[in-house]
Amino acid sequence: MVRRSSRYISAFPRSGPGDRRSFEKVLADALRPFIRELLLVDAGTLIGYALDENSSNLEDIIASCGECVATQALLRYGGCAVATCEWGKAPAVSIELELHHVALTTFFRVVLAPESVEIELHGLVFPGPAPDVEEAWSRYRAAFAQTPQSASELPTPVAQAAALATVRRIM
Repeated sequence: MVRRSSRYISAFPRSGPGDRRSFEKVLADALRPFIRELLLVDAGTLIGYALDENSSNLEDIIASCGECVATQALLRYGGCAVATCEWGKAPAVSIELELHHVALTTFFRVVLAPESVEIELHGLVFPGPAPDVEEAWSRYRAAFAQTPQSASELPTPVAQAAALATVRRIM
């Protein structure tokens, strides 16, 4: 719920610091542990829950995977998940999410496709007076600087795949 004193930002500058891509990059780096956990969930399960509109199970999955994001933030299911399954094409799942932090709330979508994971930022809500672009960018980066692991400490996708393959062989 957006309070009257909050500022919702959905329009970003086209380029430079504070453009949509810059915000999405910071968010993607902060969400790497979450994405890594989410990719361990069976794709058929996610597709089934999205097609059946099974919100409670999707909420549980997001909550479980989101525990690794940050202790100061809460990642929540945004109430909408869509699975696209077309003949001759690999399925994809799109999940609306919200990240609530004391300094801001971020609304975004994660799209899980066979060969990529995309993050699409929808908007931000800052409490208090409306920040200008520079202030919004500064507060946004500061909020995500508090994540438990920096991007440089995370394993590469190749290392993640090798670790997962090892786990599957053991099981």
